[in-house]
Amino acid sequence: MKRLRLLAMAALFAIPLIQACGEGPVPPPPTGSITGQVAIEGEGIDGVTVTLSSGVTVTTAGGGTFRFDDVEAETYTVTISNYPEDGSFQQTSAPATISEEDETVTVNFSGSWIRTSAIMGAVTVENDGLSNVTVKIMGMAESETLTGTTGQYSFTGLRAGAYTVEISGFDDEDVGFGATTASADLDVGESQVVAFEGTYLRASSIMGQVSIEGAGLADVTVSLQGKGETREMPTNGAGQFLFEDLRRGDYAIGISGYDDDEYGFDVTSKSVHVPYGETENVPFDGIALRTA
Repeated sequence: MKRLRLLAMAALFAIPLIQACGEGPVPPPPTGSITGQVAIEGEGIDGVTVTLSSGVTVTTAGGGTFRFDDVEAETYTVTISNYPEDGSFQQTSAPATISEEDETVTVNFSGSWIRTSAIMGAVTVENDGLSNVTVKIMGMAESETLTGTTGQYSFTGLRAGAYTVEISGFDDEDVGFGATTASADLDVGESQVVAFEGTYLRASSIMGQVSIEGAGLADVTVSLQGKGETREMPTNGAGQFLFEDLRRGDYAIGISGYDDDEYGFDVTSKSVHVPYGETENVPFDGIALRTA
């Protein structure tokens, strides 16, 4: 009986000892990783700041990727910032939950470029619009168009950034421009006007002589019409005339103001095509009228 009492007392004393010692060491919480990519229209974007709600921050690199390792089991919010100003994301934060050891959770952010900028202008020659000129832009995007009947063009729906505007396809033997390229640096939502103003190239000439049976006839009025020009001048003492600084193209030359009772000409007007940089000769040879 005495022995039973001793055993019971020993058991009572053992219970507090077991409770005091516990059930062994507490295991550490599970850890995992949170990874992902920040991309705009399929292009990974480096240099974006990615922050966990715990305060840990990394920067995207190697094609817009990021990674957080040794993240304790918990639910976090992943937030992105410092992405390009012309980038737009439907969401800039997303949840991520680590619930078991070595778990990897992927959180991706997909955006699109903001295209609200524009380049517009006109290609003109001496204040007249020049149609069917090819206008091309290069830079953040590449595109080309033709000028309309008034010489105007436009490119809309562009990303912000630096562009080069270039014109081509005009008649470079008739029109000259001080520059055929220009730069434009656009902000988000900005429209810039880029104009090209040219001048006609006047390097051609028309010369000739008004003569009667081989002798020059002075003070005959010689008129010129064509390529938007109307001019007239008298022949000099040798019956000669010269129209300079003409555009290349087609002209009509006529003579008048002589005594038609004394002189006769089979032809008093002629058409002539003048190439760029050349001089064309247009003679008029008549006869003396002998009616006495």
